[in-house]
Amino acid sequence: GAVNDIYRLDYTASARETGRVLNALGEGVEIPGGGAVTNLRELAEAYFEHKGTPKLSRRAYTYPVRRFEELHGVLNLRDLKRDHLREYGEKAKQLTPSRKDGAHELPFWENVRYAKRHGLELMTEEARRKHTDHLKYLTKFAVEEGYLDADPFAGYKLPLARQKFSQQAEKKRHPFSGEELEAILARVVEDYHPASIDRWA
Repeated sequence: GAVNDIYRLDYTASARETGRVLNALGEGVEIPGGGAVTNLRELAEAYFEHKGTPKLSRRAYTYPVRRFEELHGVLNLRDLKRDHLREYGEKAKQLTPSRKDGAHELPFWENVRYAKRHGLELMTEEARRKHTDHLKYLTKFAVEEGYLDADPFAGYKLPLARQKFSQQAEKKRHPFSGEELEAILARVVEDYHPASIDRWA
């Protein structure tokens, strides 16, 4: 089934990554599947390699790819349709966000049942939008690199839930004033540490 396919792909992906490293060291080993890019998981690997994506940043892509494949199975890139992404964006609202109890590690439908059984909070609209956006970045990259002739996810936008004007006003973001920015940056300069949020500030 889809879950077995995902475990098989995890093993194959690891073997491919090892093969690429050994080849870079001059070992000349054969890469499983010839290094072909045929599905979203392999496309994400190619994207990371091409962009030099740090390991800590990869989960933003691998998590929605995993969830997408748990929902639809492992599809060939050429079989992807916009309807697949639309259905994912809709059904992902039943998933939990990351949690300390590890519920987010459960397969898609097990996670949905667990969330219902325990009355857990569910994934936000913003998180679902990020998921669909990252999947769109991958298929756009697939076209740029010649893995696909056309982008199956192009033009898709996650429908936004309608809100009352009062709710929209409450969520409006206010920028820092110049004085506030100066105070923040002055404090960061005092005890700057590149491995902390200081770097982003």
